[in-house]
Amino acid sequence: DAIVCNSSFFLYAMSGPLLATTVSHNLGRTALQKNLPPRMSKRLALALIAYSLLGTFAFALVRPMDRRYLVPTLLSSLITILPASKDFLWALRGPSSRLRTIDVLVADLRDDLTNGVKATARSMLHFNNASNAGYLAAAFFVFAALLLKLADIISMFASHGLQTPDIAFAIASEVTTYAKLTLFSAVVFTLKDAADEKRMKGMVFIQMNLVSSFIFGVISAYRMEKGQLLLPVGAALSSLFTGI
Repeated sequence: DAIVCNSSFFLYAMSGPLLATTVSHNLGRTALQKNLPPRMSKRLALALIAYSLLGTFAFALVRPMDRRYLVPTLLSSLITILPASKDFLWALRGPSSRLRTIDVLVADLRDDLTNGVKATARSMLHFNNASNAGYLAAAFFVFAALLLKLADIISMFASHGLQTPDIAFAIASEVTTYAKLTLFSAVVFTLKDAADEKRMKGMVFIQMNLVSSFIFGVISAYRMEKGQLLLPVGAALSSLFTGI
């Protein structure tokens, strides 16, 4: 039992770095041109940047002797943040190769964020077929976990602050999980978005489906070890769906 528990914890801890490196690998220019429209690639790049910043912040919170537990997250954050920033700027420029001034780029970014939030909200409220409904359910599952994790972090910080190294490490661990869920939510919603537009062909989507299935499965196994029931069942069903 101890071996199984330790294995599920190790896989759970490594699932964030695996997800980050998979997304970063698929956000190259070739993948963008062949598979992902700029809207989807910008969403993934922003989520990857958020993962990198949150992972680095979590590493900085803890004392040096505890940082070894967060090294995988830090390394994946440092490795992916520059490519993610480059991919975001490339996607922001779009198909045009002309140079634009900073103020024009900022204006375009503001419009993209505004329109992107509206489009995301609309997309979260409908589905076209059973496949889309499955991705929508998986997206809601991850978004719910993301909001619950944020509430846990706020509650822990409001109750205890950073009074002791142990509390700081506990909060840093929660921030690391929140970073993973932030990126994971973008991946799952991108799959849902792509299913809406019938863009589910190509190695990018195969890899994102496989890594999503793996992470859902790891969440299920890890939470089952912690004595929970409803969350592991939901994660297991999502793992089966995205895997298929």
